[in-house]
Amino acid sequence: MPAAGADQLSFELVCTKAHNVCPEQDIGGVPMKALFLVGVLLVVLGIVSLFVPIPRKEDKGIQAGDVKIGVQVEHNERVAPIISAVLIVVGGGLMIAGRKRTGA
Repeated sequence: MPAAGADQLSFELVCTKAHNVCPEQDIGGVPMKALFLVGVLLVVLGIVSLFVPIPRKEDKGIQAGDVKIGVQVEHNERVAPIISAVLIVVGGGLMIAGRKRTGA
C-alpha cells in the first residue's frame, strides 16, 4: 500500500499538468516571459527618458473684450533623473524575476 505522501504528490502533478501551471514559469499567475518583457520595456523607457526631452506647448496671452493677444511658448522638459533610475532598477528587477530558471 503506497504512503499517503505519494498520493498527494501524484495529485499535485496531475493538477499542475491539467492546469498547465509550472512553478518555474509562473509567479503569482503572471507568466515569467511577460515579466521579462515588461522589465525590458521599463529599462528601455528609463534609458530613453534620460536623453529625450518631452516637448510641451503653452499659450500665454491676454484678452480685452473681443481682442486677444497671445504667444505660444514651447518648452522641452526632461524627466527627473531619479524617475529614470527607478524605471531602470524596477525593469532590471522584473527581468531578473522573469528570466528562465536553468538547473534545479
